[in-house]
Amino acid sequence: IKKYGADTVRVFMMFASPVQRDLDWSDEGIEGSFRFLNRVWRLVYENIDILELNLDSDGQFDSLEKESKELKIQVHKTIKKVTDDLEKFQFNTSIAAVMELLNSTSKFEYKSDSDKNVLSEAILTIIRLLYPIAPHFSQELWSILGKEGSLVDLQWIGWDLKIVKSASITVVFQVNGKLRSQLVMDSESSEEDLKAAAYDDRRIKSYIEDKQVRKVIVVPKKLVNIVVG
Repeated sequence: IKKYGADTVRVFMMFASPVQRDLDWSDEGIEGSFRFLNRVWRLVYENIDILELNLDSDGQFDSLEKESKELKIQVHKTIKKVTDDLEKFQFNTSIAAVMELLNSTSKFEYKSDSDKNVLSEAILTIIRLLYPIAPHFSQELWSILGKEGSLVDLQWIGWDLKIVKSASITVVFQVNGKLRSQLVMDSESSEEDLKAAAYDDRRIKSYIEDKQVRKVIVVPKKLVNIVVG
């Protein structure tokens, strides 16, 4: 704690292992958590002129350029995921989601005021999502940016369901080539995610129970066809 600070230790302990498992201490893990927080700090200072402008992040989503739209979608998906994970005490996956958002935000290049709005929203979101895990670190950045009050007194950050759903796809579930069900899923769902969702679907279960599954055909982002005999 003396060398890296309490928040670095918190990040490491919450990220290294699910809460129900024992924690194996790792100096490399501590250093990795320290580097992660330093990356957030640098991102803030590299864009402090933009962040101090108090830009409006509620611009028209549909009018954004492709790169800005993709980042804004990730911002709102990350808020939703972190919120859900924190409620389930899944701190490791919530931190991983913030790390992914940090990677995308660090690579983002703005060209217009609309881009700056999205970048500002992404960085401020990272700070606020880290508050339950690294409270001193997050509050320090919040104060440096001239934001009023304490993060602990703010209402928890929300997400726009319309924006989250814009990254969704409708996946068709078939049995022996016939449409039996469908489900709205995340556009980034893997083939294994699609298979699992198909098997978990109540209507699909009624068609395949007591039957032998001979093959499962997955067309990414489109359909799952379960062949039974």
